[in-house]
Amino acid sequence: AWAAACRANVNRMAEKIHEEPALVSRVLTKAYVEARDKAEAVGMAQMAADMEAQQMADTAAPIGTQAPPRITGTHEELLASPDLLDILVRVAGQYHMGNPQFLEALMLQNASVIAPPIPQREISHRGAIHLMLVGDHGTDKTGLLRMAEMMAPRVTVLDSVTFAGLVGTVEKVDGTYVMREGAAQKSDRTLMICDEFDKDMGRNRALDGALRKLLTHRPYARTLATGHVEFNARPAVLAAANPKGDLFNDGATLAAQINQPLGALSRCDGIFPMVQTGQRANAVMERMAQEWFEPEPLEATLTLADVRATFLALYTWLKGADVQRVAVPDGFKRAVLARLVEAQREINGVPIVAPRDLETAFRFIASSALLHARQREIRDGVLMAAERDLDVALGLLTHVIDVRGKMLEAAPRRVLAASPVDRAWAWVKGELDRAGEPGLDFQEIVQGLMRAHNLPQSTAYRWAARWIDTGALARDGRMNGTVRLA
Repeated sequence: AWAAACRANVNRMAEKIHEEPALVSRVLTKAYVEARDKAEAVGMAQMAADMEAQQMADTAAPIGTQAPPRITGTHEELLASPDLLDILVRVAGQYHMGNPQFLEALMLQNASVIAPPIPQREISHRGAIHLMLVGDHGTDKTGLLRMAEMMAPRVTVLDSVTFAGLVGTVEKVDGTYVMREGAAQKSDRTLMICDEFDKDMGRNRALDGALRKLLTHRPYARTLATGHVEFNARPAVLAAANPKGDLFNDGATLAAQINQPLGALSRCDGIFPMVQTGQRANAVMERMAQEWFEPEPLEATLTLADVRATFLALYTWLKGADVQRVAVPDGFKRAVLARLVEAQREINGVPIVAPRDLETAFRFIASSALLHARQREIRDGVLMAAERDLDVALGLLTHVIDVRGKMLEAAPRRVLAASPVDRAWAWVKGELDRAGEPGLDFQEIVQGLMRAHNLPQSTAYRWAARWIDTGALARDGRMNGTVRLA
């Protein structure tokens, strides 16, 4: 009896460490749970593997309110493009004037929906990316969430949910106990969109705890009078919230103004503040006025439906390629660690870089590798990350840490309103104004962005190329010719 009790304790500890077993949504009797706790470790591992295989069988199937997209040759060509991330960001930018860093993170988040766990010896960490928008009222956060919903092939929407609506209920039908699924069971391996997240988190303590479990990817277990309920919920969460009083104010720290528990905020891989300014409001209204009552876009123009079909094609391809995990070279790990150590500083005794940022960087690298999997090498189910994935991750990581520093400082609204792209563009305009005619060499601008704004080379190059593509800058016919203001 003592040996059986020890084995049961080891089994329960293994379940917590490995986030196993990956159970499907069902109701278990108490007798079954007691018998299961006495089972051998080998039997438990086999049951977990069988249920994980059953749960992963439909990973590539679309979920959500939109009709399943039709995958065409155009979408297959997009997957084969080495500039897939830039293309997707440009398509999304046609529909919303969001922060380009947020749009990049959003595309990586869609790729992370079916990302395998990130291993750390025997421990595994979640591979899905969590993002949060926090901003003034009127900054069209809901519009961004709606755009994300239209782009994601696997999506669940959390809208003013109650605790029972989140975790489900158990009902007795014809003498049999039946599980009525909640939003959490349906959210496994999907993009979960949560608008007004601050209101949901503050509704009651039980709902708060359930939402935090969603963010940590822990198996949800609940013992009821009728039995034991267990299920896995591993979504990539995209949340939006308002600051206290619905507006950011000068003179107070951003962290103090966010109506969220710090524990929930720390689980987000990226927080993107949105501050309304007169210039931004005018630009949004001008674009809306141009697009209002416009007919359907031309067939040659990529739409959000094409983005959705491209991601579905990616999920299908990854499933066929049987990608089990993403490998990150040791050199990449040292580069990430060096960037984190370099960015470390304390504000009022609080360090702005935490060990969890290392996990965030690896999630960004893995998601970028998954997004560009058609251009990456796969060895025995292991996807090899490339230098481009490291550059994308370092660029986003720098932005995340920069925002966190502003959260802990009493930054004025005008500082919060300027994104890294806005600051970089202001620097480029100033340099070109001082240089006059004929302008500056393209490579000089790229190198200057790298020095002045601590950007990776690929990020500086992509931003400069994007300004040329949008007509903000003019360049002569040569590949790396002279650049001037348009």
